[in-house]
Amino acid sequence: MKKDSQNRDDIDLPQKKFRLGKKNNLSVPIILFLVTIVAGAGLVQFLERIGMLYLKNVSENTMTAVANALEDEMHHIQSAAGSMAGAPWSLPAVLSPNEENLKKANAALDRYRANFDFSVCYLLDHKGTTLATSNRNDPDSFLGKNYAFRPYFQEPMRGKATVYLAQGITNRERGIYVGYPVKDVQGKILGAVVIKKKVFEIDNLLLGHPHFFYVSPEGIIFLSSNKEVIFKALWPLTSEQEQGLEKSRQFPKGSFETMLSRMPQDGDILSILGTRSLCFRKFVGPEGWSLVLCMPFQPVVYFRLFGVIIVAFSVTILVILLLWASMRNRTLDLLRESDLRFRGAFESAAIGMALVGLEGRWLKVNQAICRIVGYSAEELLTKTFQDITHSEDLPKDLENIRQLVNGEIQDYRMEKRYFHKKGHVVWVLLAVSLVRDPQGKPLYFISQIEDITDRKAAEEQLNNKIEELQRFNKIAVGRELKMIELKEQLKNYEQNQKGMG
Repeated sequence: MKKDSQNRDDIDLPQKKFRLGKKNNLSVPIILFLVTIVAGAGLVQFLERIGMLYLKNVSENTMTAVANALEDEMHHIQSAAGSMAGAPWSLPAVLSPNEENLKKANAALDRYRANFDFSVCYLLDHKGTTLATSNRNDPDSFLGKNYAFRPYFQEPMRGKATVYLAQGITNRERGIYVGYPVKDVQGKILGAVVIKKKVFEIDNLLLGHPHFFYVSPEGIIFLSSNKEVIFKALWPLTSEQEQGLEKSRQFPKGSFETMLSRMPQDGDILSILGTRSLCFRKFVGPEGWSLVLCMPFQPVVYFRLFGVIIVAFSVTILVILLLWASMRNRTLDLLRESDLRFRGAFESAAIGMALVGLEGRWLKVNQAICRIVGYSAEELLTKTFQDITHSEDLPKDLENIRQLVNGEIQDYRMEKRYFHKKGHVVWVLLAVSLVRDPQGKPLYFISQIEDITDRKAAEEQLNNKIEELQRFNKIAVGRELKMIELKEQLKNYEQNQKGMG
């Protein structure tokens, strides 16, 4: 009985295994299929979030770079306007606009326009009438025209410097206007200086993004890489806003064509010109003005499709991603190592080395140059090279820089003088080259500065000795000629005496 029972168990056991095996053969693929579906759906959602994050990061980086450039440009113009308002020529021209004072004012405005590449620099009296301007000889001159209705005059007359963006009334060109009050010694406001900077070059900051705009508080597009949408309304305007804009003459007259159904908020998904886009907004510059970037949503769709495709190849993609991450980390390590080597070479260089901005401001300096001019690095970074350059050497230096920026020369070397912090003159040998971006746009200068004060002093001593020797030699030669002349006279005298005897 036990044997028979054991045999049955032996016979039944394989059948149980077979049944269990059939059940497993069905359940495992189903489980794997469900896991794949769930994992695929999770992967698609994950990649969609990655796509959104990618668009957000690209947008934030792009907008931050453009915002910084805009703010730097506006700050640069504001600084120049403040300098003009406090210059010694501005107050006399406003107080007493006679021929001599206006001539000095016009000459100064010409210099500011030329040196800082402004479009127009002009001076307004207390009524808003242009007294002097750098475009006085142009057909569309501002001279004699009244701009009292412009905020860039009204705000300075209230004592507040202002930045104003608008289309020009006279020449119809878009510009950044900066107005600054002109005050007498008692602080009374007597007029304003104004700088206009055309925005054609600033438009280039938005290149690469067809739906990238700089808009007014009402939503009027002021900057865009797409010239066809300039002065259109990015979102609907109220009737009060339209009336206010027409009255202000800030932008051209006419109906403002609307591009979006509503005002975008950061992270909104909206349709612009038939393209579904993810919109981002950043406030920059004057109050209410903002950058709006609408990134096409298509990359997110691509990420979704990519997620569906890579479900079947997840392991391969994982390996690729791991390899990519490893290579990326290696690249970052190499970049960090390279940066450390550069920093070490820069800081430990025996001669002065500096990175200098296009406007002349010191961006980075090493200790050698600090020793040469006597300033600490912190002090030097608040100055420009023009601040410490001898006035006799500055024109040649600026001309070399102009040729360098324009591509007429690759680099230049010159001897020049700096003023030491203690006031004495330091002679240096300056070598300058220009770093450009991949598009050829100038970024900054690399300057190598060697102290040659001792050499110049030795040269001066040597020249003095040579001049002294030449002077002694001239005296000696003169004496020698005088002796020859006396000898000749004595000889003639003796011969005359013999003849008489």
